[in-house]
Amino acid sequence: MSVADHVLGVDGGGTTTIAWLASREGRDGFEVFGHGQSGPSNLRVAGFDVASRNVDQAIQQAFQSAGMQQCQVQSLCLAMAGSDRQAERKQWRSWAESHQLASEKLVVTNDAVPVIFAANPKGQGIALIAGTGSLALGRIAGGNIARDDGNTARAGGWGPLIGDEGSGYAIALGALRAAAKAADGRGEKTELLPRFCQALEVNDPSQIISAIYSDTYDRSKIASLASIVFDAADDQVAANIIHQAALELALMAHAATDQLGLDTQASVLAITGGVALNQPAFVEQIVAHLRDRSVVFAKTSLEKFPVAGAVQMAISALQS
Repeated sequence: MSVADHVLGVDGGGTTTIAWLASREGRDGFEVFGHGQSGPSNLRVAGFDVASRNVDQAIQQAFQSAGMQQCQVQSLCLAMAGSDRQAERKQWRSWAESHQLASEKLVVTNDAVPVIFAANPKGQGIALIAGTGSLALGRIAGGNIARDDGNTARAGGWGPLIGDEGSGYAIALGALRAAAKAADGRGEKTELLPRFCQALEVNDPSQIISAIYSDTYDRSKIASLASIVFDAADDQVAANIIHQAALELALMAHAATDQLGLDTQASVLAITGGVALNQPAFVEQIVAHLRDRSVVFAKTSLEKFPVAGAVQMAISALQS
């Protein structure tokens, strides 16, 4: 059984998977009437078996919340973290086809492209992600969406060991290093040191070591400590860390723009990720750094629900 004019968008991340079931309205519009959520579906982190089960669960929940039996939709977009290469996309495509999820169109892409579509149905602009990690991805409108062959470029996204500048993890790590230097007397005094001691529930700076290196503090939990840095923004050391993070993100967006030769006056800057969404003043710094480099977008948009872009891509695929 299939339902005409119904589409599915799935945003599969390293922490959660979100599915939206929607009906098409007009050429580019849609109305969401089913929502589903489950665990991580980044196959590089969770493995494909766990990732695919979570996608299946999120889709089932979307139908259940709509009061419907699960059936084929007209078009489906799977926007999956960790699916930057054709090998991963082929794996997801084979899975979706074997489950007969869509009757007409199936789009498989990474989780950055839909951020652009969430802000611009034409799919032209820069997606700037500042969460646990960081990445800038640019796209020029055109190409066949179902084949995901639009003209794209990326900057950043090199991971926590050699990249992720401007991310929550990088901000927290830089601040922890500054606090450690302050504790030793080999760096500037900073309010970050007592704030970290309080947050980590330790009485002495030396105890920060056992707290941070415990099994409790994985990369995502360390990234969550970035909020301490923003709360201490009046402190010069914290302010410098924030300034550098904003600059690094601006440089990523600028680099992706230059790689594409993107006309920014006809494009959007779509920003998402926990750090950006929770720190509007930080976003303003990023935009200011871009403006200083004569990079001005037609619109800057904060995208709380990138899954909306996955729905838009599912709709656009029917028109390509």
